[in-house]
Amino acid sequence: MPERRYPTMDDLKIAEPGILERFRTTIADLEAMGAVLEQKPLPRSLETYASLGANITTVEAWDRYGPLVDMENSLVNAEIAKRMSRGKTMNIKDYLSYDAQRRLLQTEIYHYFAGADAILLPSSPITAKPIEGAHDAAAPFGLFTRLVNLMDLASLSIPMGDVEGLPTAVQIVVRRYADPLAFQIGRALEVQRGGLFAPASGYGLLDGPAA
Repeated sequence: MPERRYPTMDDLKIAEPGILERFRTTIADLEAMGAVLEQKPLPRSLETYASLGANITTVEAWDRYGPLVDMENSLVNAEIAKRMSRGKTMNIKDYLSYDAQRRLLQTEIYHYFAGADAILLPSSPITAKPIEGAHDAAAPFGLFTRLVNLMDLASLSIPMGDVEGLPTAVQIVVRRYADPLAFQIGRALEVQRGGLFAPASGYGLLDGPAA
């Protein structure tokens, strides 16, 4: 039987404690279903995948939208313009180097998948934060999902319960074009929990009479 694999807690150490607790519970739910799970360190840190993905995106974004950022009285949001402007300092040599790194990392992930049909990890290391000031702080919203995009994989996120009233999710990562498998695993987990999702506390109150 193919295994489901998940990173070590050290790989996920940037995640908030509540996120990790929900993730451990989800792993236990899958084991209760008879799934074979193996904990195995990722080939590289999640920060490495996120950084390389950001560099590639920045080069491509600047090539496509740079003129709109540089034009007088540009309507591009100042924060977006600031991030995209990093692309000014990157050239085709940089881009080809990033792409070569990407291919190397894809080979490593291919071997990481050996003997397994899915990788599990939280969808985000943090719960939702107030939008005000979000760009001024180190908020790794997409740190755990950039791996999937960069490596040309597929994934499905389903709820794994709330933390202090805020939703969290588990990411079911599968090989490219194996989307149906992600749906099968996600649905099986929903059935194991006795519903379509892990309900947030107070969810049943929504069924009450309208005020």
